[in-house]
Amino acid sequence: MLSLEWNEGNEISLTVREALASSGYLGKEGFLFEFSTDIPPTFVLMLSNPTATEIASVKTGGFRFYLADIDDLIWLSAVSENGEMEMDGPFSPGLYPEQKWPVKVLKQLLGKTLDSEFIFTMVLIDSKSSYIKAVREFKMNRHFERALSALYYEKIRQSFDSEANDATILKITSFLSPSQIATCATAECYIAARRQ
Repeated sequence: MLSLEWNEGNEISLTVREALASSGYLGKEGFLFEFSTDIPPTFVLMLSNPTATEIASVKTGGFRFYLADIDDLIWLSAVSENGEMEMDGPFSPGLYPEQKWPVKVLKQLLGKTLDSEFIFTMVLIDSKSSYIKAVREFKMNRHFERALSALYYEKIRQSFDSEANDATILKITSFLSPSQIATCATAECYIAARRQ
């Protein structure tokens, strides 16, 4: 397993990033989440053990992101540095079109640089079999909402067709601290912790 250490100033080792890029490491032991703009720095984080819920914490642009895979859904939360909740929900602008959580947060991150390019690499993992179902890499500028919807909306909408998934999402209402996140190894633990 590869691991990354954050340096002062939120920088990461270029050698680690280059190693990840050259090896194309996206195997059975984890998945790669990459977020980059022309606003430095670029963050790359490797997560391990796809049989469990995966959660990452990435600090950039005054926000702290938590990414989790729950029941085949990509779940994204963003919280400002002062702890104020900015966005918490499925990574899909089509699911709750009146709120468009990801769009709101990403536009805040972009600020005046709306022509910046975002690069995302995400993986959908089947929660029952633990097999990787889909890998998506997409580059988005100010039109990222349309690109995201085209790639993910149908997949995520289908995931919400079951009552079980709807119930799960409705029960996830509170915010986890990094220490709580670190103790959660499974989706059940993650959901239970968020109920508290």
